[in-house]
Amino acid sequence: MNKVVCKKPSSIEEKLGFSFLSGLIYLVIASPLTYRLMRYLFNIISPTLGNYIANASGLATRGGLLLHSFVFSMIVFLTMLISSSINEKFII
Repeated sequence: MNKVVCKKPSSIEEKLGFSFLSGLIYLVIASPLTYRLMRYLFNIISPTLGNYIANASGLATRGGLLLHSFVFSMIVFLTMLISSSINEKFII
């Protein structure tokens, strides 16, 4: 007889924890300090590339918002993949 392996259903605590973690990730990625850091790092590559991310005070440009939105989406996606592989499984 074949064993069927099913993923454990998500509980409200897991959903709340994931929401909290996503909020923390957003807080870090959306902060002006992060935009200033990325501007500095991109200016090392090219002096004009940093201006695409943020201005000198850390205010995001459209390009910076697009980049940070993509980064946030990828980090949340990877977090979901990692958490789903860590979750316990049970056998029916």
